[in-house]
Amino acid sequence: MEKHGQDVQDVAAHGAVAQASVRDAPAGGLVSSPVRRRRDVAVETLRLLAIAGIAVFHTFQPYFNAYAYGQQGVPVSWIGGGSAFVLGLISLLGAAGNSVFFMISGFYLLPRQRARALKPGYWRREGRDFARRAGVILVSVALYLLIGLVAQALGAPVFVAGRTCRGWLAGGLEFIWLYLVFLALAPVLAWIGAHRPLLSSAVFWVVAAGVLALDVWIAFVDRGSFTRGLFDWRKLMSAATYLVAFLLAGLMGEDRRRTARLARPVVLAAGVLVLGCEAAAAVLAAHGRVFLLGALAYKSTSLLSLLLAAGLLALAVRRSLLHPAERVDEPEPAGAAVVRRLASSILGFYICQSLLFVPWHMFSTQVLAGVAVRAGAAVFFIAGLAASLVYALVLLLLDRLVRPALLRALRLAR
Repeated sequence: MEKHGQDVQDVAAHGAVAQASVRDAPAGGLVSSPVRRRRDVAVETLRLLAIAGIAVFHTFQPYFNAYAYGQQGVPVSWIGGGSAFVLGLISLLGAAGNSVFFMISGFYLLPRQRARALKPGYWRREGRDFARRAGVILVSVALYLLIGLVAQALGAPVFVAGRTCRGWLAGGLEFIWLYLVFLALAPVLAWIGAHRPLLSSAVFWVVAAGVLALDVWIAFVDRGSFTRGLFDWRKLMSAATYLVAFLLAGLMGEDRRRTARLARPVVLAAGVLVLGCEAAAAVLAAHGRVFLLGALAYKSTSLLSLLLAAGLLALAVRRSLLHPAERVDEPEPAGAAVVRRLASSILGFYICQSLLFVPWHMFSTQVLAGVAVRAGAAVFFIAGLAASLVYALVLLLLDRLVRPALLRALRLAR
């Protein structure tokens, strides 16, 4: 395996660590580089795309749920085959964005931990690192909880009516708590992978196949109640799917050159499948048959979205290998600096949009509903997309303004 330089900085608060890049060999091959480099812009750009995808997904989610699953709350009589196609794509991209969040973390974290697992002091080092990462997550949640309580006291409707603070934290932040669990499991899984590589790899592929098969079964055969409890087995399958994504990315990170070689065929296959399946679902939906549209992106357990996320990560890795990030002692281009700083707020974005979503939900279900009825589908999608991107940018800038300073003050930042 190729060797990589030391990490520039630990970005565990955002689900990943900065990797050391490699240079192109004169003959076109790849050789290792001992210099310290900044985080790869291609991967950070993918992180920003995941943020944008999640923001857009949540904006249009009420309309997709109402149309594909019969949920109440927004008008859908205006939706035709073309609109159904766009809504289906948005739902898949949103699910892929969630997978990207976990995959970037697993891609960098697990290979590094596997390399350390064969050295003395592994458990002490990883225990210390996990404690710091958990501290970052808990402090970040507490920060946005405080912001939400202050906003609520000032009259802003940030709580769901009738929902307790405990329910707010437990139900609204499932994604973040799941991420914390993965970070806790990572050292154990990496240690097993380092000491029993063939066995652990075989077990992973068997479990992954079983999880994805169950996902298909749930989406097409046994969906159960649309609103389900935290420990419903179908709900837990979402967690299992994200764990598969996390571990798959760890395997991808073990052999980056192979990952880069597979990037184009995987992205091409994912694109053809996504467009073909969504087109077929839209045609059926135009004739009143919405089952396939809902099944393709059901509850973030979509095989298509996972394949798309893996392809996009591989594509970013390919770009990073061909165009290594600048060294830390080199000037940082302005564009790259902006991308890296905004992408570093991905954890804050997820927490903020999960906890303080009520005002945005009201905009999505009231303002955009009026736009759809009065101005038509094209204006509806353009307005929703533009507003979603502005919303995401505001949350990222808010996070950059307050959270890094707090983490530095508590000595949790690196």
